[in-house]
Amino acid sequence: MTQSAKVGFEGTIGSFSEEALNNLFRQDAFQQIQKEAIGFPTFEAVCQKVADGSLKYGLLPIENSIAGSCFDVLDLISKHNLSIVGEYEQEERQLLVALPGVSLNEITEVHSHPYAFDQCRPYLATLNKKLVQALDTAESCKLIQNQKSKTIAAIAGAYAAKLYGLNVLHELESLAVTRYILVSKTAVIPERHLIPRTSMEIVLKNQVGAFLKAITVFSHRDINISKIESRPSSRSILLRKPWEYVVYLDVDGGLNEDKLGKAIENLKEFATVRVLGSYPRYQSPPKESSGVYGFGV
Repeated sequence: MTQSAKVGFEGTIGSFSEEALNNLFRQDAFQQIQKEAIGFPTFEAVCQKVADGSLKYGLLPIENSIAGSCFDVLDLISKHNLSIVGEYEQEERQLLVALPGVSLNEITEVHSHPYAFDQCRPYLATLNKKLVQALDTAESCKLIQNQKSKTIAAIAGAYAAKLYGLNVLHELESLAVTRYILVSKTAVIPERHLIPRTSMEIVLKNQVGAFLKAITVFSHRDINISKIESRPSSRSILLRKPWEYVVYLDVDGGLNEDKLGKAIENLKEFATVRVLGSYPRYQSPPKESSGVYGFGV
C-alpha cells in the first residue's frame, strides 16, 4: 500500500540536497512511499517541522569529504530530539557556471552556499572575485537566471546548472562526497543486511583514562569505530561548561545487536551517552567507469 510523506530539505529545487533526496527515495526501501519534497531556508526550519509533525522526514548533510562535519546539524538533532533513521552518500562535483555566452573575464561576483565555497577555496583564491554567500547552490543559479546577470557566476552542480539554463565556465578537479542523514521523530531498528551504523554523542567524566576506556568498550567486542570527533560542549546545544567536550562516535552495527547494546551500557559507567540513531545505510547506484583508474564518470 502506497503511503504519502512530506520530506524537507534545506535549499532550493536543483540543490545537491534535493538531488540526494530524490535519489534516496528511488531506493527499494522507499518504493511504497509517495514523497513530497519541500525546500526550507535553513536546517533549523527543517528540523522544527519534523519535530512538530509537519514533515515525516528531513534530509540533511552531516559530513563532506572536503569541508568536514556539519556540527550545526548535530546540534539541531539534539535540540529537537530527533533520530537519525537513514544515511545516503552522494558524489558531488562543483562547477563554476554562468549564463550562456558569458566569459570568466566578465564575472565580478561568485555566489554559492558557504559549504560549497569551503570545498573550492584553492580555486576561488586564484579568481580574485567577490564571494557572496547564498541560501544554497541552486538558489545562486536561480538568481542568475532571474536577473539575467552577465557579471555573476555560481558554484553549483550539473543538475542545478541544467535546470536553470547555465553553462559551465570551469569544472573543479576535486570530487567531494557528502554524507546525508534522514531524520525523523521516531527511531528505527535497521536490518543487518543494510550495513547499519549507530551514531552517538558522549560527554566523558573528568577522570584519568576515560577516553581510553570509552574506546576499549568497543574494541573488546570487535566493534569498529568508523568516526570519532570532538568539540567543546559550550558550542553545542548542551551548553555545559568551558573545557568540557562532546565526543561524537559512529560505530558499525545496529542497536538490535547484543554486543553493541552491552558496549553502550558499559560506556555509561564513565560517560553521559545519547544515541542519535541506529540506522540503515542506503547505497547510491554504481557509476560506470571512465576507464581511468580511480575515477568514475
